[in-house]
Amino acid sequence: ARTIDGITWDIQTVASIGNKVVYGDGYFLASSSTSDIAIFSACPAGPVPPTPTPTPTTNLYASGFRTATGIELGIPSVTVPSKPDNYSYFPIDASPDWNEIAGSTDVMFAIKNNELWASGRNVSGQLGNGTNNDYAVLLTRIGADSDWSNVVTNGLSTLAIKTDGTLWATGANTYGTLGLGHNTDVNIFTQVGSDTDWTMVKIGSYGNAYAIKGASANLYATGIGWNYELGTGDNQNLNTFTLVDSNSWLDIAALKNGFIGIQVNGTACGVGQGYIQSTTQTPGYHRY
Repeated sequence: ARTIDGITWDIQTVASIGNKVVYGDGYFLASSSTSDIAIFSACPAGPVPPTPTPTPTTNLYASGFRTATGIELGIPSVTVPSKPDNYSYFPIDASPDWNEIAGSTDVMFAIKNNELWASGRNVSGQLGNGTNNDYAVLLTRIGADSDWSNVVTNGLSTLAIKTDGTLWATGANTYGTLGLGHNTDVNIFTQVGSDTDWTMVKIGSYGNAYAIKGASANLYATGIGWNYELGTGDNQNLNTFTLVDSNSWLDIAALKNGFIGIQVNGTACGVGQGYIQSTTQTPGYHRY
């Protein structure tokens, strides 16, 4: 738990949506849109976080910069008419069942009871609703499946894992980011291959994507590779998730032009351009 501006937050996960910071207990903190330094807004009186229980409630609220439509936050414009910044918390949904959030510029995803919900821009089909129409309304459920466990997006491409370990993708695919074996955009969640042992997926803002698969936790990558960000040893793009390292990986974080990660043995490694400190410029993994 962490106290910020007088409210104690039971922080579970953290994600970002452009210049908004998202905390996994279902609250958003807005950063300054006029400064390079993130300045969190003062929390208004209430809502008071619920008393912890064996099954904690996770109501969903939002705050931060939004355009006139409010689609980035899943708030209809009739609810929050002011513009550009809203530093008060506005309820999105009072259901106590939200357990996963993800987002990037102008796009927001959330998982509730293993259902996938989304709001925001959809020019590339990144919402996976079968259209390229924006959702300028409250968070809207995507499809009828109730087996989603994890979702990530860079604002144009979206990847998600279901509870059965299958990997799914939708959105922009110019550089092969979706790993579908082609470079054509899709606007509905499409299964990536037939494997059922994907455990983690991450995506960078430039269209570089990474995933961990199998009991051995090997690392796979696809998408843009111009800056050696895929870890294949060259600067070629990929359009299928390709094994790039057979070590066991514990966690990975996708960056704009690369990634950093921690292997099960505790080794921290990374690859890409301008992010990894090393004594050599040879493409590949570098300890730092």
